[in-house]
Amino acid sequence: MGHNVWSHINTVQEANRQYTNLDQVPKTLVDERFERLYVREVVDKVFSDVGNADAIVDKHFSILQGIAGSARGYTGKKEVNATTFFGKLFE
Repeated sequence: MGHNVWSHINTVQEANRQYTNLDQVPKTLVDERFERLYVREVVDKVFSDVGNADAIVDKHFSILQGIAGSARGYTGKKEVNATTFFGKLFE
């Protein structure tokens, strides 16, 4: 087990190093439709301008939906759908 835990931690740290240096960036974390925009730039904008965070998220909604998540089986573009909005629309 120790070997597996070490391998996992080492792999995650190496992936973070490569992403920080922009050596290798997963396609889901880059939007290249008009200009190259990295997800981390959007996240930095959200945290640097908390007052306008909702507007920033709305503006970059499509790139954020491309990120796979783990919210009870809903991932990426499936994250926003009728099931996830039901509680907001009905009491």
